[in-house]
Amino acid sequence: MDKKKWEELANKFKETTDKMGMRIDSGIFDLVVTLNALDFPTSASCWGHLERGVASPWLDFQPKLTPEIQTKKEEAKSLWAEVKKKESEGKAKTEIVKMLDEHHKLEKEVNKPMLLLAEELLKLLNDFYKDHSNEAEVTLVLRKIGNSAIRLESQGSIVQEVKPQLVKEENLLKYRSEMEKFSEYIKKDLISNK
Repeated sequence: MDKKKWEELANKFKETTDKMGMRIDSGIFDLVVTLNALDFPTSASCWGHLERGVASPWLDFQPKLTPEIQTKKEEAKSLWAEVKKKESEGKAKTEIVKMLDEHHKLEKEVNKPMLLLAEELLKLLNDFYKDHSNEAEVTLVLRKIGNSAIRLESQGSIVQEVKPQLVKEENLLKYRSEMEKFSEYIKKDLISNK
């Protein structure tokens, strides 16, 4: 990846806002740009906040779907609605099972781009953790979000809501530090080698 591409994306993302009109958090901005420059399309991100949302940084990835996959996604959604309707009508279970099998096949095809993206992200994480270790709670992991997105976050972020405020604050600092180290690793070790 060349520096020009990174700068073009940085300029684009400086103007990007979410549905609430908020810009990308400055703490996670470089990582968002870098990952997108490496063809990991982010769809949302947050640096983590104590006063709202999750007290942990995270990035969501959502691959662009081809028209064919988008059509299959819509078919799967329609089929699911039909399954629910037939269940409520008390239709024969064999008919519903056939529909569920077809729905499952469609979902597998729809999820494939996301899972291939996750596989590539896992390679990055595996390389990062070859020379870097941390406590399990801080370790960056991927988690499926809905049917079409992957989230990168610290493993312990899932239980942040139940932590006492002081622990939550300490964890937020640790989780941010881990995300920063990952960002530095990607920029230094991967981009410089391209």
